[in-house]
Amino acid sequence: HEAVAYCNTLSANRGLDPCYVCRGRERELICQEVDAYAAERIYSCPGYRLPTEAEWEYAYRAGTTSAFHNGPIIDTSCHGEDPNADAIAWYAKNSFFETGPTSGAYKPSPVGTKQPNAWGLHDMAGNASEWVHDLFLSDLGSLPATDPWGASSGDERVHRGGACGSGPWQLRAAFRYKGNASTRYAYFGIRCARTLF
Repeated sequence: HEAVAYCNTLSANRGLDPCYVCRGRERELICQEVDAYAAERIYSCPGYRLPTEAEWEYAYRAGTTSAFHNGPIIDTSCHGEDPNADAIAWYAKNSFFETGPTSGAYKPSPVGTKQPNAWGLHDMAGNASEWVHDLFLSDLGSLPATDPWGASSGDERVHRGGACGSGPWQLRAAFRYKGNASTRYAYFGIRCARTLF
């Protein structure tokens, strides 16, 4: 909810219609799409919003079809070391701090310090998992495989990309997570999107 409230602030600062309506404050904050932009109509919103799950994966892949935007996954173990993951992401194998005040913890690193994808987007994998617009739907069933839409109700939202404590398998373009939109999580971030008309 705080992520979409931030998108609304960006919209307001640029004189654009917001995509969401929010009520409450801090931990009581609840946001939902403006009725005119609900469900698949979110693409018609002129303001800033979270990318849909399909948009996020399209941006991550940047025209590729491999597990990572820079190649296949090599090490599928839980906390293994993968050379392709290492080139593009801060993840469990290279983000663990063994000394100092953050000893024994994973820590995000400065953005843009790993290799970007072919479209120049940094940190699509690792560092901070990114909230997307869609409600979580575990099985698409008979829904189309191209540009599928999430669940029609609920408070579990999708987040993508893995984080600084993730294993290589969690950094793949196709890997999905779910989280309660009202809960604050460590190592979560956002990447705002906007439909250009």
